Amino acid sequence: MSAENKIAIIEIGSELWSSTKAAGSWLGGALQGEFNEKSTLGQIVFDAVISMFPVAGEATAVRDLIAISNRMAGSEQEKNKVLNWVSIILCLLPLIPIFGGVLKGIGRLLITVIKDASKAAEVAIAILAFLRKMGYGDPIKFINALKFSKYQAKILSEFKNFIARLKSSIQFFLSKTGVVLPKHVQQQLNSFLPELDKLAKLADKMIPSAIKELDSALNKVRSEMINQMNKAGAKIGGGETKVLTTEARLASTARNTIPSKGHNLPL
Repeated sequence: MSAENKIAIIEIGSELWSSTKAAGSWLGGALQGEFNEKSTLGQIVFDAVISMFPVAGEATAVRDLIAISNRMAGSEQEKNKVLNWVSIILCLLPLIPIFGGVLKGIGRLLITVIKDASKAAEVAIAILAFLRKMGYGDPIKFINALKFSKYQAKILSEFKNFIARLKSSIQFFLSKTGVVLPKHVQQQLNSFLPELDKLAKLADKMIPSAIKELDSALNKVRSEMINQMNKAGAKIGGGETKVLTTEARLASTARNTIPSKGHNLPL
């Protein structure tokens, strides 16, 4: 990583520490990533497409990881929230070749099921729609083969690599510009270093736990798809017609069983 990139990362981090609200508006809309907690399906697709490009994928991962790390720093409660670690995993998935951006998009939709298992039908139809938008002709086959635990070692390794790089960036920044930095900024940066060490150590426990949550949510969605396909008299792995039939049944189930909150997964 070049010196310019290191400085850019720390400048972003400094903005986060100095003003959470200001950071929340950084880049805006679809580009906010983890700063935007109310992403639409269209924004998730957009983010997934960006993440498919290696350079952009790394940039979005760094952007979101800094936001989450900042949220967790100094708070034991935040450090032990599984959903924060799920978010970290989603940041790192784009670094997985070919399917990383797609896995991140699916994972972001699965968060709804982690929070509320009764939304499995609603999320199932959203995932099928997402995969079809991403060009998968048989999305049920893709979901049936998916298992996030396959990527656990890669995710854990990449997170620890991120922590090491961020620590190096902070130390570099302090060594080169510490003299001209305001005292409170120096203190914030210095206090963040041991927090990063804590996160790296905790990752050995929390990343596997978060991956289990993702796979558990995926299993709930998969079961909902299977149930609806059985009702349709179809077999898993069928063609496009069977997939569309399942989507229609899932959409009907979502409408009939899930109370409306004024939004229907807009595109």
